[in-house]
Amino acid sequence: MNVIARVFILLLATVSAPCLAMHTVSGEQLLACAEASLRERSALLPGRLALSASAMPEPSRIEGEGEIRLLARAVDGAWPRRRVGVPVEILRGDHVEQTRMVWLSVQWWQQVDVYALDAPSGTALNELRVRTDEVDMAGAGEPAVALDTIVALEDWRLRRSVRAGEPLMGSDFSPRPAVSREQAVRLSLRQGPVALTVPAVANGEGELGQWVQVLAEGADRPVLARIVARGEVAIER
Repeated sequence: MNVIARVFILLLATVSAPCLAMHTVSGEQLLACAEASLRERSALLPGRLALSASAMPEPSRIEGEGEIRLLARAVDGAWPRRRVGVPVEILRGDHVEQTRMVWLSVQWWQQVDVYALDAPSGTALNELRVRTDEVDMAGAGEPAVALDTIVALEDWRLRRSVRAGEPLMGSDFSPRPAVSREQAVRLSLRQGPVALTVPAVANGEGELGQWVQVLAEGADRPVLARIVARGEVAIER
């Protein structure tokens, strides 16, 4: 093959297979777009939001001519949560060339009341000790509460055991029953016109009108008494 023929073939290949322009969208650009959308959504949240990539996205290569832009779509579900995937669209004009999922880890730091000491289930509200600390509340499922907003609920107690450093949550508390287990109660013994009141300790718990076993002071065996008031039981004969 002579030199002229080779040049002709090379020119023909160039005409029939033109090079396409290539756009590269970096992982940093995808991440920045996802982060910006989450920060815009969180602008009115109290506290401090910290975002980090669960893994840096791989770059995307887009062939063809035209301006490339990125658009982060809304994220459904509870927010803030500990891990979130943000769909980021890569568009040329109004056409979506690719959709990439960008995964981020989330921390939402707030100054809240936390338990200063471990406390068992059943602890009365007025016996709790708290302090203020910065806590990651992402994924908590409910807002923390301040002790001074619920101190009026003096007849409430912990419904679960708690550990020092955990934030106070509204779901941690429930009303105390009229009589609680191991609570000191007044036991009234009534027979006709005669009534006698002695101290006792409840072996169970219950509400008004229910029956509970109590052990009277100095007695060897518990007796069954009816709850007639908060902290008071009675046996009538």
